[in-house]
Amino acid sequence: MRRSLRGFVIVVIAAAAAVAAPAGRAQTVDGLRDLPGADAYARMQQRLREAPPFVTGALSVQWAADSQSFSYVKDHQRHRFEIATRKDTIVDGTVASGTPAPSGVGRADADLLPMSANPCPAALVARGRQRACEPSPDRARRALYRDRNVYISDASGEHEIAVTHDGDERTRIKNGIASWVYGEELEQTTAMWWSPDGRKLAFYRFDESRVKDYYLALDQTRVQSRIDVEAYPKAGTDNPIADVRVYDLDTHETVTLDVRDGKPFRDDVVGYYVYGIEWAPDSRSLRLLRTDRLQQHLEYVACPLAASPCRVIARDASTTGWVENRPLIRSLSDNRRFILGSDRTGWRNYFLYDYETGLVGPITRLTNAEAGPIVRVDETAGVLFYMARDGDNFLKWQLHRVGLDGRNDVRLTDPRFTHSVSLAPDGRHFVDVYQTHADAPASRLVDDRGDVVAELAASDVSRMTQLGLRPVEQFSYPAADGRTRLYGSIAFPSTFDPS
Repeated sequence: MRRSLRGFVIVVIAAAAAVAAPAGRAQTVDGLRDLPGADAYARMQQRLREAPPFVTGALSVQWAADSQSFSYVKDHQRHRFEIATRKDTIVDGTVASGTPAPSGVGRADADLLPMSANPCPAALVARGRQRACEPSPDRARRALYRDRNVYISDASGEHEIAVTHDGDERTRIKNGIASWVYGEELEQTTAMWWSPDGRKLAFYRFDESRVKDYYLALDQTRVQSRIDVEAYPKAGTDNPIADVRVYDLDTHETVTLDVRDGKPFRDDVVGYYVYGIEWAPDSRSLRLLRTDRLQQHLEYVACPLAASPCRVIARDASTTGWVENRPLIRSLSDNRRFILGSDRTGWRNYFLYDYETGLVGPITRLTNAEAGPIVRVDETAGVLFYMARDGDNFLKWQLHRVGLDGRNDVRLTDPRFTHSVSLAPDGRHFVDVYQTHADAPASRLVDDRGDVVAELAASDVSRMTQLGLRPVEQFSYPAADGRTRLYGSIAFPSTFDPS
């Protein structure tokens, strides 16, 4: 998990930037010097420039492939810790200040395509938009959006063919790109999808003819401004009609999937929104998410490449609110099973599904806490490592291990703290960075039973104490229902006088 100091908070007021102002405003700027505490602020800023207020005990580690050791940087020196001997040694002398630590588990930027052997230019996707170019799996072809239509060419751009012809600004039909609401509200950054075998291309078709335009003024600080016109549905007004079409490179035929099971485009029809589209590994069907307009009913479905109804794999519903419209869906390596995150019990839990037969069973059964990020799925051992909000209050993340069959769920961390972890490749140990709102980060090695093997590092807060900086204080209070306990925090200035 990504390292942070989210539990231990130090409040430091940033120095104000000097900004040139007209003479008539100089008095306002100079007036800041007369505010209560201005002298103390100036003194503290000077002290903070001399040295940092504390040295963190949060380690970012890199595990060896055999899980028998890990390395980390501490006090500008690289260390290696051997599990068997519990010996910590300095391996290669001094590390320059600012040397980046080894990266942990993170999220790849799915919106940035690499340049190497890619027929599509590297580009970041703007907010609310989709990629205009998609490379085929073998990089021999590319699909291109242009002027509301879809084209396919070879990697060099030659031998281009038009896949669609009906995209037109006058009819407000567009192919190969999504309407604004899909990018902005449903996080849809793609609108064309190659099949794994590279012989078919799926793409969006949108009919925006019933959607009102919204006019947005841009570049208003420049000499010449411009207008961006978007088909933008306001609350209660018509939405664009979304369809998914598939073009076959061998037959040159295009079919439209029956994403609404033959039903009309109405607010109550599941298929009003269609998104989260991906191919099945065998290239014979597409899997997608669909909901009604109120997003009270969600279905994860497999749609055949023909005008026949989609098959429901999993569904969720909420009659009192709405469902999570982007649930976690994680396929397992057998391409037969997947893990689904769902709030159907009233708490976020994980469920094991089979793509063909549906629900296998619950993996987690939390009844008073929320399951959080998945740390690792060990399919060989048949276990899931995940985080959950079940510390001594719900702000504190804990590491759990549970069987994929839902058995033997064990919390492996101390519930008095919140944790971020780095798990060894074999899952038998992890480095735990633990902290609270008032306890500075520390790092230790823990085994797969939850027993502490070794303390590795602690934060040095002596200078913070010397400066008179105070840790944040936490308080709690009941919510309006009289049962739910809520939490808040308060930061006091170093010169605070409680009297």
